[in-house]
Amino acid sequence: MSSKGFYRNKHGHVIIQYYDPTHKRSKKIPRKEIKHLDSLPNDQVEKWVDCWMQEHIKTTKVINKLLLETDEAAFLFRQFLIELKRLKNLEQTTIDDNYSRFINHAVPFFVGENGEKDVRNWSFLVPHLPMYLLENSALSISQKRKIIGLVLRFSKYLTKFKVIPYPWIAEMPSEGSEEGTPLPKELKPEEVLNKVDSCEDRRIKLMMLVGFFANLRPCEMFVLLKEDFYTGESAVELSKTYHRFADRGLGSKLAIYINKSASRKSKVKTKKPKTKKSKGYVTIWSIDAALRIGAILKEFDSGPIFDRARDTLFKDWREKGFPLLGVKLHDMRRAGGLYLGRYLDLPVTLVQDHLRHARLSTTEKYMRHPEEEISENAVQNFDDVA
Repeated sequence: MSSKGFYRNKHGHVIIQYYDPTHKRSKKIPRKEIKHLDSLPNDQVEKWVDCWMQEHIKTTKVINKLLLETDEAAFLFRQFLIELKRLKNLEQTTIDDNYSRFINHAVPFFVGENGEKDVRNWSFLVPHLPMYLLENSALSISQKRKIIGLVLRFSKYLTKFKVIPYPWIAEMPSEGSEEGTPLPKELKPEEVLNKVDSCEDRRIKLMMLVGFFANLRPCEMFVLLKEDFYTGESAVELSKTYHRFADRGLGSKLAIYINKSASRKSKVKTKKPKTKKSKGYVTIWSIDAALRIGAILKEFDSGPIFDRARDTLFKDWREKGFPLLGVKLHDMRRAGGLYLGRYLDLPVTLVQDHLRHARLSTTEKYMRHPEEEISENAVQNFDDVA
């Protein structure tokens, strides 16, 4: 344990413990709030912990002394969350996260810094919220954007019920305001294929292959069926990227149909893809990878491939995949995308379509020199993928 209250587990993940004076016991900061620290050196993690502790102690006082559960702002926000849960059919954990963002980050700004409890007077303060979060919060840019977005959505609720005359306006911090979480290491196709050949677990092999060469997200691979893999001419006709890869000496006659993803619940349950762009047929861009996938799939019966609980699958990767490649499962998608964008001469629009990014600006982060390009279930033969 570091003197600053953090340590790294055997997988290199940062774990932060702190003493909560309110509940008079030790607690851990949730991993989703600190996973971006895994790749940082210890001195930077210590600075983050110092900043977080100062912020945590400060907001505890604000909650206890400056905003009561009976105050109008707190009451209105709870009503807003009830409405949001009903309209969006959100899980209670998501609602709790949103309430925590409001209490721990928005309230300190409006009430603690500016002494303003009345939401009717917040319109003059909201434009300054982004800068406050950038200068005073240890959260990642994506978390800060969520806080600002939540406050702006709250204002639309207040406008709907005529508490305020019009919604608030604030400029979102740019994703470029802060560097994204760097990969612990870059991966090359040869390294991934070698590790696949040395691995004995067929599901871990598939995670490596579809993560790096199809660039699937974990939530997409966990719900794959054998029937989602298309080969031969079926793959050629269905994939919108096959011919563009083939023109550059890449691609294979193996494609995966993505039309669902796993929910965050412990058991693998399916839900719709996050965006329309996420849905489609994904080409395996390496023939060597496609041949290995074809050979592995012949060992499976029809139906689900990863027929285990979501948490169990992540645990399997931590125990068997991480020691081989040194990256988290989601980083397989990122590593494959970075290889396509930085080491191959591909148009940014081809990489975007393959990665299924909704925004071109997201894909450009993977590119060395981004440039614009001008421009059903038959029996499958898993030998016909080259």
